[in-house]
Amino acid sequence: MIGGLLFWHLGGFYGWSLPWTVGAVAVGALVLRSVGSALYFLSRHPFAVCDFGLSEAAVPGGTVRCAVRIVARRPVAAASVRFSLTAESRGASRETRRLFSEERESARAALEVGGEFEEGADLPVPEDAPFSYRSFEGRLRWLARAEVAVEDYGTFAEEIEVLMAPPPPEDPEGEDGE
Repeated sequence: MIGGLLFWHLGGFYGWSLPWTVGAVAVGALVLRSVGSALYFLSRHPFAVCDFGLSEAAVPGGTVRCAVRIVARRPVAAASVRFSLTAESRGASRETRRLFSEERESARAALEVGGEFEEGADLPVPEDAPFSYRSFEGRLRWLARAEVAVEDYGTFAEEIEVLMAPPPPEDPEGEDGE
């Protein structure tokens, strides 16, 4: 769009000639082509809504709650959802190691136009789970991931980092401070 305006301005300043006219038409054609390809991509997407939600923090021995909500834009033959929780460690050498992995997979579901599908899972965290951290020497991060596999459209994935924090200290005097 800006290129077309530039050609319009330069053509008016230097006088309209064949090169300026051809340049303005070429830029306009490229803009129309990119808008058309974006609309084609958006019209082909099978979901009107695909939301992923989870609990943002967890403690060792607790659970991470994950959920996916889908509203179909067009009929979808079969969809399955896989949830996973992983712990990855990266040291100073930049080498990533997987320390923990837990997965849950749901049954397949066929969706009609406007059909909704909701699935959730509770992924357990081990009692001896290490806490999340970042430092100059490396980092340890926990990732919750959801993958929605749809026939003829491929796999849609989303991943969010979960903060693994130590549990709050217990109050030795009791809840009411007595």
